[in-house]
Amino acid sequence: MGRKKTPRETSESQQQLMAAALDVIAEKGIDGATARAIADVAKVNQSLIFYYFGSVTSLVIEAVSDMSARRFAVYEESLQSLDTLPDVAQKMFEVFIEDRKNCSFMVLSQFVTGAQRNKEIAAAVEKVFNPWIALTHDTLTKVFKNADLPYEVTYDDISLALMSLFMGVQFMESIPAYEEKMGALIEKFPAVTPLFAMLPLLMGAQK
Repeated sequence: MGRKKTPRETSESQQQLMAAALDVIAEKGIDGATARAIADVAKVNQSLIFYYFGSVTSLVIEAVSDMSARRFAVYEESLQSLDTLPDVAQKMFEVFIEDRKNCSFMVLSQFVTGAQRNKEIAAAVEKVFNPWIALTHDTLTKVFKNADLPYEVTYDDISLALMSLFMGVQFMESIPAYEEKMGALIEKFPAVTPLFAMLPLLMGAQK
């Protein structure tokens, strides 16, 4: 009989497979995230995927959920001490650039693509996105000091719109024909962050 695995070894093996799954998704897309491809990157037998996670889909969900939770913690901490819109926008841009470099947005975009064909992933997308939408909502109410918004617009509306815009940027940048243009557009963002100070006035937000 083989030696029994310790909890530490199991955890390390799971993390190894989860990291490999993210690498494969970033390089080959969600459709390329097969058991063999992930196992090859992790340098383990693909049977371990089913031993630890039950299926490739479950592994992908666990990997993306873990990645999202770790990045969420970074964004949440970065926002805690900020209370003006320009400061929030500038800090978010800085963290956003970090995520562009490590391909986490590419993985998330592919995860959403997979949700269109896989019910398990579709259900998981909501659980992944809800904390981000809630964080956006809480940040907006803080910087706007919970002011009333015009035209019956709610903070929930804006939070969902910003999340949609955010995902749209990632989708457009993933298209080769638009990658360079979107990259140039993103790089211009810091120059306009001071203008965010005028947004409450332009929106007519009132207490």
